[in-house]
Amino acid sequence: MSLVVGPLHLFAVLLIVSGADKIGAPGPSTKAMNAASLFGDRRLGPWAGRSLGVVEVAVGGAVVAFGGVASAVAMAAVYGGFGLFLVLLQRRAADVSCGCFGASDAPPGAIHILIDLAAAGTAVAAALTTAPDLTLVIDEGIGMFAAHVVLVVTGALLVIAASSVLEDVNDKRRILRSP
Repeated sequence: MSLVVGPLHLFAVLLIVSGADKIGAPGPSTKAMNAASLFGDRRLGPWAGRSLGVVEVAVGGAVVAFGGVASAVAMAAVYGGFGLFLVLLQRRAADVSCGCFGASDAPPGAIHILIDLAAAGTAVAAALTTAPDLTLVIDEGIGMFAAHVVLVVTGALLVIAASSVLEDVNDKRRILRSP
């Protein structure tokens, strides 16, 4: 099995979870897009956050279900775009949450940008190698499949914690240190 399949699926699951959150609660992501002035003075409505969520679920689902170069390239583009968006958001509205998972009010920091860059890099590596789908893991046997699912889900939860909970802690620490 390819070494890239685990991280690729982990980042794909993150897209699915993040996208589902945006579909159900588009407010935080729409607020972030408006704060970053993505479309100038034009204010975006909830449809913007929901639309982004649909794209995330579709791309993440395609990576897991179908694999292939096209879905890996799409995932690299999505995560690369998120990284650029976070840099833009930090420059234009440094105190606004990115709206990735909705629950965190903390503005995105370096951890979040590094996660997006790692995800984009993983997707590029997958596109250049095998860009595997879930059948590759299933073909390895039920034990390998079960271990893969457990590790991917656990890893995704840890990345969510790193990108939201740690950012919240860093934000609160920064607030407490400021005069």
